[in-house]
Amino acid sequence: MYLPAFHAVALLTLSSSTLTHAQIPLRSAAGFAVLAGQSITNTGSTTDIIGDVALYPNTNTSITGFTSDQISGSVYAGNDVARIALQDAQTAYDAAKLLTPTGQTYSNELGNGQTIRPGVYKFSSSGDINGALTLDAANDPNALFVFQIGTTLTMASASSVVLLNGARACNVFWQVGSSATLGEESVLQGRVLAAATVTAGEGVTVQGVLLGLEGSVTLIGDGVSAAGECDVVAISTTVASTTTSSSPVGGGYDNTPTLIGGYDSTSTALSTVSSVVEVDYGSTTTPVSTTSVPERVRELDHQQ
Repeated sequence: MYLPAFHAVALLTLSSSTLTHAQIPLRSAAGFAVLAGQSITNTGSTTDIIGDVALYPNTNTSITGFTSDQISGSVYAGNDVARIALQDAQTAYDAAKLLTPTGQTYSNELGNGQTIRPGVYKFSSSGDINGALTLDAANDPNALFVFQIGTTLTMASASSVVLLNGARACNVFWQVGSSATLGEESVLQGRVLAAATVTAGEGVTVQGVLLGLEGSVTLIGDGVSAAGECDVVAISTTVASTTTSSSPVGGGYDNTPTLIGGYDSTSTALSTVSSVVEVDYGSTTTPVSTTSVPERVRELDHQQ
């Protein structure tokens, strides 16, 4: 089922044949599967991490329980690469937290067969996922799903987040005010950005990232694959003048990319756009790109 109808108005901004669409880039952190501030611990023989691992400010003595074949990427701890990755992850966390909610505000629970559309969804305190939750991008490859959890996120055992109609894990964000707990055998799509800790039960599968900004990430025989930075897909769409949407979604847009937050009631005159989408990130608008870790370190060191 779809969630109750949410009335929203979408503004498509057209400038020099460019359609602006909200994104949250992770920059140097995009290729990382696990990042933490204090420790990264594994107690399972079947844990499989596909992507890089970063720990900062602590060093590699606080990464324990892994064998050499359980991490396919590189491990960075207590160095500049880890520092910059955690810094970029913190920036993404802050960006997700500051987005204006476009969907329904929830008291506690998601799942139980729900299907929801793109948007920014807010939990006033803790949030739970029970059973199946489907994220339907409505054939928009740039669709963004952001879940703002005030305190803790808890995913029940054997629960799942399913992507539908072009939804991509790299465009799903779980911004968690304190800690996230993923139950045994659960399947999660998206980037878990937790301010404190992330604890995964045995047999969890994650396509995205597990981030414990100021604490730890704990694994027990889990599979975690980095989602990478989302390539923004060029689109062709027809924009009608004065378009108002009251579609049966929580998210605030249908099949066309829109700015999240600050919606207006009008759009430009009818036209067809085919272009590369750009990023609206803070006070500037820049093209999406994936910056390599060494390039990102040099870039920020130069700024300092």
